[in-house]
Amino acid sequence: MGVIIEVKNVKEFETFMKKKQELTKEKIAESVRQATLHVHNAVKESIARGTNAPVTVDTGRFLNSVDFEATGDNEAKVFTELEYAKFLEYGTSKMAARPHFGNTAKVEFNNVKEKMNAEIKKITE
Repeated sequence: MGVIIEVKNVKEFETFMKKKQELTKEKIAESVRQATLHVHNAVKESIARGTNAPVTVDTGRFLNSVDFEATGDNEAKVFTELEYAKFLEYGTSKMAARPHFGNTAKVEFNNVKEKMNAEIKKITE
């Protein structure tokens, strides 16, 4: 008595899986871009409207300095290069912190995570 196992359509399955893999990589990269843009806008909204920390607009220089960029594969950052931004974010002995970046990251973390997971799930279904 013996058992015979025959696997059919292996090439088609490999092709299907490669396409899924490529689509997943593309979707992850796009999701990172969208998440970065979302957080960038949320930080600027926090600065201008006080959604995650007290309003921090006087001349608009800080608000307009907020930028974003890719820092690696599927990685990006939202930042400002203004020297005084760290004093606004963390406060000083004479001024309370206005943590727009930190608070926005905390508030938006789960939203971004859920959106990215939903996009990936669409591919794997």
